[in-house]
Amino acid sequence: MTATSTRLGRRRLGISGRRRPPRDVPPRTALRAGVVVYIARHAADAGLTPARVAARFGVSPRTLSRAFARTALDVPGHIAHARLDLALEALRDARLAHLDDDAVAARCGYRSATGLRCAVVAATGMSPAGYRGLVLDGPRQGSGAPA
Repeated sequence: MTATSTRLGRRRLGISGRRRPPRDVPPRTALRAGVVVYIARHAADAGLTPARVAARFGVSPRTLSRAFARTALDVPGHIAHARLDLALEALRDARLAHLDDDAVAARCGYRSATGLRCAVVAATGMSPAGYRGLVLDGPRQGSGAPA
């Protein structure tokens, strides 16, 4: 059997000559998915940076940035969002009500209580203490907020 007849036979049978099977998921999509999961799992680490994430996945920071170029959030945005989720969850948890802003900040990956306060105010329009009071105690009578 000649090489030509083998190729023609493969074509008729629908067998390609590729050595690797086609990928179901584009590489950038797979990278993004892995990075988002990694960030969610490690958001509480104050040392989590885009450069560290890139090193963990064996790509350059620029390659990592390009992978998120046409998405709603870039890597720093995903880190900030994951930390904010942790912070709001901690502020809603009655078991953690004894923690001050510095302790919540450290627990959620912020380098300082100021970073925590800025993120919570930007997301909720109120301070961490105000948000915690609202979700744990409910709206106060006469505050104008619906009961």
